[in-house]
Parts: sequence; structure tokens; C-alpha cells
Amino acid sequence: MAFHELHYYDSESGVREEIHYRGDVYLNQERSILSMPAYFEGQVRLTLLHMPERRGGRERRKMRGALLAFGIPKGYWQPTISSVYVEGPIDDKRANPRELCRTIWARSEEYQALSSELAHTEEHATINVPLMWFKAQGKTTV
Repeated sequence: MAFHELHYYDSESGVREEIHYRGDVYLNQERSILSMPAYFEGQVRLTLLHMPERRGGRERRKMRGALLAFGIPKGYWQPTISSVYVEGPIDDKRANPRELCRTIWARSEEYQALSSELAHTEEHATINVPLMWFKAQGKTTV
């Protein structure tokens, strides 16, 4: 199984940016974690999603996880981690993936619902970097 992830936007200066990430989908033995490494121009992103228990029918499913990528969150090019929320399946089948892309405006109900889901995901995420682990063990002070 494979995926194709499309990001596109117009920058503040009016320049259009379009990025296509492609990769294979991996499933762990227990069928509980989806791993999706994506590649674009030498960059690699890793998305990990927790799979809910399988239910019958076309019932909507919610998957939460994390994305490890590179970005410039504080002015420096560095690894970044972001929460991910996926809801599906998408009932609307279109030939062009760009037709599914749109802006979710800050004042919309959908924005509020998605913000709430991402806040829930961040609240329940545990990211334990080495410095945090040493601090928890009482081996260093920060």
C-alpha cells in the first residue's frame, strides 16, 4: 500500500509552493500503528498514526499521531514534531487531489472542531527526549 500527500499554498509574497510527498504505508504486527515515511527532494518525513480498533461498515474513524520532520520553528532549520489528526474515510471521490485541498478559516466551526482534536492529541502525547529523560531521572538540572 502507498500514499500520496499533497501540500500547496500561496505565500504572503504571492509565490505558489506545491510539495508532493510519496511513500509506502507500513503496519506493525498488531495492526495498531501506521508508519508512513515520505520522501521529497532528499527530505524525509515520518508520520506515525495509531489505528483504532476495526469496526464494521463505513463508520468514520479518527486517528491521532505525530509527524517528525524538519522545519524552522524558532528561526533555525531543525527537527520538529507536530501532532497529527486524521478523520476518514473521505466519501467524496475526485480525480484530482487538489480539489480536496482547501483553507480552513479560523472563524469556522470546522476550525474549532479540528483545533479541539489537535489540542486533545497534544495533551495526550508524550515526547521523551534524552534531556527530559535525564531530568526525570534526577541526573541533571536544566
